Amino acid sequence: MPRYCPEWLFGAVSALVGNRFISSSLPIEPFAVKYAQILSDKYVPIPDTMLVSAAEGFLRAIIEANSEDADVILNSFAYNRLMILPNGETRKFKGLFSTALDGSKECEYSAEQAVKSFKPFVYMIRAKPTLAAPAGWRWDDIEDGDWLRGIEDVEVSILDSL
Repeated sequence: MPRYCPEWLFGAVSALVGNRFISSSLPIEPFAVKYAQILSDKYVPIPDTMLVSAAEGFLRAIIEANSEDADVILNSFAYNRLMILPNGETRKFKGLFSTALDGSKECEYSAEQAVKSFKPFVYMIRAKPTLAAPAGWRWDDIEDGDWLRGIEDVEVSILDSL
């Protein structure tokens, strides 16, 4: 039975889409299409338009908060979604019988929900700098991250959105 992408992973990938977009000369759509394809290979298909909506919402929240360092905020949000559980404990990707990447039976994510969880983070990282990702942190650093390792370096071209 197909599984849905975990909500925390959808949020992290949305932040990655936004981060890749702001550091590139490409429009946001090729990044969304590429990462939607990657997620859809593992889970129930995710529309690329949902990733675009979430990433644009993240960028809008950063602008509304008059925050600088959008790349740091987006990377830190992805780090916190991937590495830290809501209770503050470190996420363990491999368990005895399953992994954190197994997915869920029901859809728990949406672009609106991802933006709703991102907005407070923009303000929290100002007040609590310890939320920032460790200097130099990359998706490759995810221990037992399986297919997530290297995802941020996936090559994206304008042709991906066609």
